[in-house]
Amino acid sequence: MTTSNNLIGRLIEIQEAHRWKDGEMAEKLNISRPFWILVKNGERIPGRKFLSGALSAFPELEDVAIAYLVGDRS
Repeated sequence: MTTSNNLIGRLIEIQEAHRWKDGEMAEKLNISRPFWILVKNGERIPGRKFLSGALSAFPELEDVAIAYLVGDRS
């Protein structure tokens, strides 16, 4: 598994590694399933609630989340 440097990519990798369905991942992120699908597909840009949920569920992604916040979305 290649580790992505961007937040959404890392979250997708975590989801796939655990074989979580979209609803399970959304629950961990404390967002709705439809919103997770939109973010995952690049159709929505996540905001504060999403980032808060991601860091609560996966604190090991703090560095990636900070890079995302400062605009490094590569």
